Amino acid sequence: MGSMTIKSILLVILAVAVIILFLVLMLQKKKRNKRYRSKYIDALYALIDGRKDDALLLLTQAVKNGETDIDAYIQLGNLYREKKMPDKALQIHRALTVRRDLAYSEEKSIQISIAEDLADMGKIDRAVIALNTINKRNKDPEILTALHRLYHRCGDYDNAYQVMKNLSSIDKQIGGAEKASYLASVASLCLENGKPGIAVKYIEKALKESDTSVPAIYLMAHHNMEKREFEKASRLWYKLIKIDRSLFAEVLPFLEKALFESGNFVGLEEILEELYKKYMDDPEIALSLASLYIKKGMFEESINILEDEKNTGQNDPAVYLKLALALFDSGRTHEAHKVLGEFSTDLLNTYVRKCNMCGEEYDLPFGYCTKCFSFNRPVQ
Repeated sequence: MGSMTIKSILLVILAVAVIILFLVLMLQKKKRNKRYRSKYIDALYALIDGRKDDALLLLTQAVKNGETDIDAYIQLGNLYREKKMPDKALQIHRALTVRRDLAYSEEKSIQISIAEDLADMGKIDRAVIALNTINKRNKDPEILTALHRLYHRCGDYDNAYQVMKNLSSIDKQIGGAEKASYLASVASLCLENGKPGIAVKYIEKALKESDTSVPAIYLMAHHNMEKREFEKASRLWYKLIKIDRSLFAEVLPFLEKALFESGNFVGLEEILEELYKKYMDDPEIALSLASLYIKKGMFEESINILEDEKNTGQNDPAVYLKLALALFDSGRTHEAHKVLGEFSTDLLNTYVRKCNMCGEEYDLPFGYCTKCFSFNRPVQ
């Protein structure tokens, strides 16, 4: 009886020891996995914060520690590519293709990274082939977007446009306006490269996609000016103002020149009066009409408009200066000095047109950035 009790106790102790050992091993494994994983997670946080050098170091450590998440390797390779080491990035990304049981999303991410590596190495044809090997590519917005970028990078604008058309059939955010913006951007590149004939073809395509495309109308109006087709140009400049009133100050000098060259000497006054009646809260339109009245010696009409603008609290410095000029010219010098005394240089400001994704600056009102391949939609 006593020996059985001792055996039972020993068995219980042994069982407890085995359980404790198992728990210790599991805890150590959990801590080890957590430690490996945390390097990867820390790297992701570093990427979010823009600390790419830290992210590269953390991802390298995570991989050396046995990180199994495919995204860690993809991100590591992408960072090497950004460091101008696309060959090393390609080596890392290609190593992932031999893994078994890859999910479609994983295969897609790997092939996109490989394509971008090849493109940075100047092997764009092979990059396109890499993307075309993916199943379901014609129905995947991410793959089509990557293909569009590759075709554009190698100057194959027609194929880039065709891919964008395919993309628009599955991504409803890309409509005629977006396609027209891309075509107008291509037209601008052609003009920069001294190919005006090809540029005009792309502008015409853009206007077929959207007859209210701001960049396409802008470029076509400039083209008409260069061809001395001033009547056509004046209609386009006026249309542009009605579509996007924020372009008024930029477009007005071209509109004035086109009207004058076409022999329509009263057209500008009629247009400005029409716009002023419709948009009395727009200081630029009011200022332009007032300036025209000053040129014609209609000082009282000009003063009335400018005083109304000044009283609205818009604080446009040009309003103060033009009002002072009109008062001087009409002989009301004391009032002119008073207006100038109210003027402050703090009212002056500048405006730069930028891509709202990457910050690239543009002279023209493009809706598509050819640097980061993104659409610049107005902030709602």
